[in-house]
Amino acid sequence: MYIGDQRIVASVAKSNTANTVATELSNAINSNQALPVTAAVEAAEITLTARHKGLIGNNIPLALNYYAPAGGEKTPPGLNVSIAAMSGGTGSPDMTAVITAMGDTLFDFIGLPFGDTDSL
Repeated sequence: MYIGDQRIVASVAKSNTANTVATELSNAINSNQALPVTAAVEAAEITLTARHKGLIGNNIPLALNYYAPAGGEKTPPGLNVSIAAMSGGTGSPDMTAVITAMGDTLFDFIGLPFGDTDSL
């Protein structure tokens, strides 16, 4: 599994239940503080929650076996996995103070990670 560009690896055995696999994967996610999400498991389902509030969390890419078998990535036989896009984040930071602090200084480019109408 990939969260953003970070590969998440968890060891599984043929005898593991779906809940055990989900728990191992959740533990691997939560042990990496650099990830933009946290994970929780309930009934063999992992729920990811963005660490930061707002619309930006909806854009966190999630992927499974990005490099496919040719890249050494495959889902173990008998394990069914479905991934839903991140959703539910609302609102963006108020950029008023930042824009005000820029004063009359001329800038050629200003980069923001926000694409909503209010931020632009």
